[in-house]
Amino acid sequence: MIVDAEEIRRIVERMKKDGKVTVMPSRRAAAPEKPRATFGSASCRNCNVTFTKRASTSMFCKRECYLADQRRERELAKEPMQLLVCPMCDSRFTPKTRNNQTYCSPDCNLEAHRRRNRDKKK
Repeated sequence: MIVDAEEIRRIVERMKKDGKVTVMPSRRAAAPEKPRATFGSASCRNCNVTFTKRASTSMFCKRECYLADQRRERELAKEPMQLLVCPMCDSRFTPKTRNNQTYCSPDCNLEAHRRRNRDKKK
Protein backbone atom coordinates (compact mmCIF):
# COMPACT_ATOMS: atom_id res chain seq x y z
CA MET A 1 0.00 0.00 0.00
CA ILE A 2 1.47 3.34 -1.08
CA VAL A 3 0.66 6.31 1.15
CA ASP A 4 1.43 9.87 0.09
CA ALA A 5 2.71 12.60 2.42
CA GLU A 6 -0.70 14.23 2.75
CA GLU A 7 -2.28 10.99 3.97
CA ILE A 8 0.51 10.54 6.54
CA ARG A 9 -0.07 14.10 7.78
CA ARG A 10 -3.78 13.40 8.24
CA ILE A 11 -3.10 10.16 10.13
CA VAL A 12 -0.63 11.89 12.48
CA GLU A 13 -3.06 14.77 13.12
CA ARG A 14 -5.84 12.27 13.94
CA MET A 15 -3.53 10.41 16.36
CA LYS A 16 -2.55 13.71 18.03
CA LYS A 17 -6.22 14.53 18.63
CA ASP A 18 -6.86 11.07 20.09
CA GLY A 19 -3.88 11.47 22.44
CA LYS A 20 -2.02 8.49 20.98
CA VAL A 21 0.93 10.57 19.78
CA THR A 22 2.85 13.27 21.63
CA VAL A 23 5.08 15.62 19.71
CA MET A 24 8.45 16.30 21.29
CA PRO A 25 10.03 19.69 20.62
CA SER A 26 13.14 19.39 18.50
CA ARG A 27 16.49 19.90 20.19
CA ARG A 28 17.59 22.26 17.51
CA ALA A 29 14.74 24.68 18.17
CA ALA A 30 15.55 24.74 21.88
CA ALA A 31 19.27 25.44 21.43
CA PRO A 32 20.30 29.06 21.93
CA GLU A 33 21.45 30.84 18.81
CA LYS A 34 25.22 31.30 18.66
CA PRO A 35 26.59 34.66 17.59
CA ARG A 36 28.19 34.50 14.14
CA ALA A 37 31.82 35.33 13.68
CA THR A 38 32.55 38.36 11.52
CA PHE A 39 35.70 39.28 9.65
CA GLY A 40 35.29 43.00 9.16
CA SER A 41 33.56 44.67 6.26
CA ALA A 42 34.19 44.62 2.54
CA SER A 43 32.76 45.94 -0.69
CA CYS A 44 30.80 43.46 -2.83
CA ARG A 45 32.69 42.58 -6.01
CA ASN A 46 29.46 42.64 -8.02
CA CYS A 47 27.30 45.52 -6.70
CA ASN A 48 29.86 47.49 -4.59
CA VAL A 49 27.62 47.44 -1.49
CA THR A 50 29.50 47.39 1.83
CA PHE A 51 28.72 44.22 3.80
CA THR A 52 29.94 42.36 6.89
CA LYS A 53 32.16 39.44 5.92
CA ARG A 54 31.31 36.02 7.39
CA ALA A 55 34.56 34.46 6.20
CA SER A 56 37.97 35.99 5.65
CA THR A 57 37.68 35.33 1.90
CA SER A 58 34.14 36.70 1.35
CA MET A 59 33.83 38.79 -1.81
CA PHE A 60 30.05 39.01 -2.35
CA CYS A 61 27.23 40.39 -0.18
CA LYS A 62 24.73 37.66 -1.14
CA ARG A 63 24.41 34.56 -3.29
CA GLU A 64 22.67 36.44 -6.12
CA CYS A 65 25.73 38.67 -6.53
CA TYR A 66 28.01 35.63 -6.61
CA LEU A 67 25.87 33.98 -9.30
CA ALA A 68 25.71 37.20 -11.35
CA ASP A 69 29.50 37.47 -11.20
CA GLN A 70 29.85 33.83 -12.31
CA ARG A 71 27.52 34.48 -15.28
CA ARG A 72 29.54 37.55 -16.25
CA GLU A 73 32.80 35.58 -16.04
CA ARG A 74 31.35 32.85 -18.26
CA GLU A 75 30.29 35.44 -20.84
CA LEU A 76 33.77 36.97 -20.81
CA ALA A 77 35.30 33.54 -21.32
CA LYS A 78 33.17 33.10 -24.45
CA GLU A 79 34.75 36.14 -26.12
CA PRO A 80 36.92 35.27 -29.11
CA MET A 81 40.57 34.65 -28.30
CA GLN A 82 43.08 37.12 -29.69
CA LEU A 83 46.16 36.25 -31.69
CA LEU A 84 49.27 36.08 -29.45
CA VAL A 85 53.02 35.72 -30.01
CA CYS A 86 54.94 32.97 -28.21
CA PRO A 87 57.94 34.48 -26.32
CA MET A 88 60.01 31.31 -26.87
CA CYS A 89 59.68 30.64 -30.61
CA ASP A 90 58.08 33.92 -31.83
CA SER A 91 55.29 32.05 -33.60
CA ARG A 92 51.76 33.45 -33.71
CA PHE A 93 49.03 31.37 -32.09
CA THR A 94 45.43 31.55 -30.92
CA PRO A 95 44.94 30.28 -27.34
CA LYS A 96 42.69 27.23 -27.23
CA THR A 97 41.61 27.27 -23.58
CA ARG A 98 42.14 30.65 -21.93
CA ASN A 99 43.07 34.26 -22.72
CA ASN A 100 46.11 34.36 -20.44
CA GLN A 101 47.95 31.51 -22.18
CA THR A 102 51.57 32.58 -22.71
CA TYR A 103 53.21 29.87 -24.80
CA CYS A 104 52.05 28.27 -28.04
CA SER A 105 52.69 24.68 -26.94
CA PRO A 106 53.58 22.56 -23.91
CA ASP A 107 57.11 22.18 -25.38
CA CYS A 108 57.69 25.96 -25.35
CA ASN A 109 56.23 26.17 -21.83
CA LEU A 110 58.59 23.43 -20.63
CA GLU A 111 61.60 25.04 -22.28
CA ALA A 112 60.78 28.40 -20.65
CA HIS A 113 60.41 26.66 -17.29
CA ARG A 114 63.81 24.99 -17.73
CA ARG A 115 65.46 28.28 -18.64
CA ARG A 116 63.93 30.06 -15.61
CA ASN A 117 65.16 27.30 -13.28
CA ARG A 118 68.58 27.27 -14.91
CA ASP A 119 68.86 31.02 -14.36
CA LYS A 120 67.84 30.67 -10.69
CA LYS A 121 70.55 28.07 -10.01
CA LYS A 122 73.34 30.34 -11.29
